[in-house]
Amino acid sequence: MDNGLLRAARPPCLHLLSEVNIIRIQILTLVGVLLLLCSCNPKTRANDKIFYDFECSGLNGDFRVEDGKVYIPCRISLTNLTEENLIFSMKGEFLKDYKSHLITSKTLIAFEENNEQKSQFSISGGKTQVFIVVFIGEFGGYERKFDRLPPPNIIFTFGL
Repeated sequence: MDNGLLRAARPPCLHLLSEVNIIRIQILTLVGVLLLLCSCNPKTRANDKIFYDFECSGLNGDFRVEDGKVYIPCRISLTNLTEENLIFSMKGEFLKDYKSHLITSKTLIAFEENNEQKSQFSISGGKTQVFIVVFIGEFGGYERKFDRLPPPNIIFTFGL
């Protein structure tokens, strides 16, 4: 008997889903979205204290090989995500250059551009700063850089 009310048509497969299955699907969808958001740009977030902006960083000239060492000059754009001043050192990961035998180590230490003795850097709380550095490592025998990019990842060590 029809009381004059229209009933919405149910999709034919909806009766197969119980409330428990619907909740499971919603949870899996949420987890999938969170995983996607967390993995969107691994090149930018270095850790919870410093944001490494890969897109605004780059090589600062050509690499060179001298006396068995490789010098890779870079502009590294960093933002201090804390309110405190930070003192840190940096190691750049150059996996492609390691695999192509330009360097003998996967990571290279960053030094001030004109001072190979200084590997400590500082940044004020809440500030963005571009550091002109040179990554230095042992020459691996093949004098060709894989690309013209800064390191895709930087490892930060904090403190003195």
